[in-house]
Amino acid sequence: MTRRFDVAIVGGGPVGATLAAGLRGWSFSVVQLDPKRHGGEGADGRSFALSYGSAGLYRTLGLWEEVGCGATPIEEVHVSRRGGLGFVRIRAEECGVDALGYVVSARSLERRLDRALDTDAGTAGARFERICAAADAVEVRRRDALVSGRGPEGNVTFAARLVIGADGAGSVVRRAAGLALRTHRSGQVAVAGELAAERPPRGRAFERFTEHGPLALLPLGEDRCGFVWAVRESETTGAEFEPSRFAAELAEAFGSRLGELREVNVRVRHPLRVCHAPRIAAPRTVLVGNAANTLHPVGAQGLNLGLRDVEALVRGLGEASAAGADPASALDRYVAARRADHAMARSLTTGLLRIFGSGSRIPFASALGAAGLFAFDRLGPVKRGVVSLAMGASRPWPGDGHRTRAQVHPGGDGSRVRAD
Repeated sequence: MTRRFDVAIVGGGPVGATLAAGLRGWSFSVVQLDPKRHGGEGADGRSFALSYGSAGLYRTLGLWEEVGCGATPIEEVHVSRRGGLGFVRIRAEECGVDALGYVVSARSLERRLDRALDTDAGTAGARFERICAAADAVEVRRRDALVSGRGPEGNVTFAARLVIGADGAGSVVRRAAGLALRTHRSGQVAVAGELAAERPPRGRAFERFTEHGPLALLPLGEDRCGFVWAVRESETTGAEFEPSRFAAELAEAFGSRLGELREVNVRVRHPLRVCHAPRIAAPRTVLVGNAANTLHPVGAQGLNLGLRDVEALVRGLGEASAAGADPASALDRYVAARRADHAMARSLTTGLLRIFGSGSRIPFASALGAAGLFAFDRLGPVKRGVVSLAMGASRPWPGDGHRTRAQVHPGGDGSRVRAD
């Protein structure tokens, strides 16, 4: 006998786990299919820069006490170009906030979200379940979709009225729904890890455009930093990638702002594939996060864009739940709500790479990049507008008028909480 749920979330990364947490307390029954074992240490060694808006989402969902524990606030962002004049310095106090965002390690975020969800799943009467399995197939039918998966305890099959693909760039849900994918091969590899700095970063994050590719350093506690460097693929293949040589090149590219950079520990290396789905919804299915948009890491927009997907979908499903409607009835308004934000995030990342990135084909790009940084740092209204978008300003739900952040959402006890 096939088990039935209202909503199925395929994927257990930060976006899928946050979405599962956001749907707590509504009348819908929810199942999350997650291929990793809960409570285990993940292999992801990256650091995430959660935007101001993303931190606000976790606060609204009642998760910030858990997720934000130990997070390092970003009080200043410094943007520069190696070998060029001009720079941009963005301070939290200029934007009227205590922090522009917060840095958390991927392992910590995963572990804390797991803990929150496992607590919910173990609550008596909870309408939420987690299954350790990877999705193999999704078959859409008229009134529901049949999801099949495989895990350590064998095969699983269940039906859901709405299937949400939070399963990354290689999304099984997207392929099953017949949603096309536009892919751009960047020719770069993201190299990420941690390092120790001689001088404390003191809440400063750095975006440094180098001849190899953009390099980001994020503050992690007192004297450590997380880093991600998008370098040319030819520089990180086979025997050419030598850790001590890489560490020396990273230190040279970054400069002396934090003194000597030591203990450079590379934890992640993966080819950068930039892609997006022109259509993010089909009958009984919808895509969120990297399944819909996989962005270049420059500007730290990827995870934050996915969390804005979560915010909008939680709002739409909450309204459908309150009305006793089919969860799939929220899809049209969700797609309309996300279209502009998706396009803006893609334009922001590609624009930064075209103007400031290595190997730019724009004539006089070096001079343009330097002049752009110089001018941007002095144009207050323009600077504040762009920074506001990068910090994760919410997009209103169509028809909401002046409403901003998801104002109505379920509390852990099933009550509705307002967060203006």
